[in-house]
Amino acid sequence: MDTIQNVRREIAAYYTAYFNEHGATMEGAAWGSDLERLHTRWRHICEVFRFDPRGTVKQPTVLDVGCSYGGMYAYALERGLHLCYFGIDLVEDAVRAASEAHPEAKFAHGDFTSLYPAESFDYVVSCGTFAAKGEAPHRDMHAYWKHVTTNMFEKCTRGIAFNVFTNKVNGFNPDFFYVSPVEALAFCMENMSHNVIIQHASGLFDYFVYVYK
Repeated sequence: MDTIQNVRREIAAYYTAYFNEHGATMEGAAWGSDLERLHTRWRHICEVFRFDPRGTVKQPTVLDVGCSYGGMYAYALERGLHLCYFGIDLVEDAVRAASEAHPEAKFAHGDFTSLYPAESFDYVVSCGTFAAKGEAPHRDMHAYWKHVTTNMFEKCTRGIAFNVFTNKVNGFNPDFFYVSPVEALAFCMENMSHNVIIQHASGLFDYFVYVYK
């Protein structure tokens, strides 16, 4: 567990630095400045509702792990998605900004596994949580990725969605975390469910994973 806590601290420090510099903006969440790319990522994460083999839910409960300033929630609202939304993030100031911008939703600061130990949600989603590892060793980030995704699946009643950088690239950024889509598929099927969808055709450097109960 020390490994998980160390990675969590490293990630919190990484994103806190960005937020302190840029505030409640896409740059402040370390998402860069390309709004079209960001919207593509949010759109793919929100496909978890449409792809659900059991059909759609009228107003699903959703936990967004790594919500930052609530940008994906605002994106969903603008596109007519009605959600009972809970957001959680490791950056305290980002959570404060999200709460002020969206008082109708619920936001919390900290680790979702400890703040929601007995609570479940229709869907648990995460966009960008596994992008940057900062100074954490790859093997530790790898353990963190497995820990978080399996806990996400334990807390959902219908499904989860997350993205991660593919290793099918020509070059690697040492600050980022990469996972083979083949490994991701095998891990999810062996540890969560056989109901898995891998979306590797987004045109980005990351792919999207949907796992259903």
